Amino acid sequence: MATAKIHDEPEETSDGEGRLLLSVSEAGHRLHVSRPVLYDLIRSGKLRSLRVGRVHRIPVWALDEFIAAEICGAPHEAS
Repeated sequence: MATAKIHDEPEETSDGEGRLLLSVSEAGHRLHVSRPVLYDLIRSGKLRSLRVGRVHRIPVWALDEFIAAEICGAPHEAS
């Protein structure tokens, strides 16, 4: 016996594939860094994000942009 779909929302995968925005935890998982490190990257401006209500969301393209900047040796601000 087949079960019917209750809603028409797209399937989500555990790694966020096919989604435009990631939670801080999901983005941290993809970059293999902790949540505090990710929030530091957001605060420093090295990783772009947006706020949706009270939470940060990271566009998938922002992860690519961050990685490319790190690989190209973008200068870091002194701490």
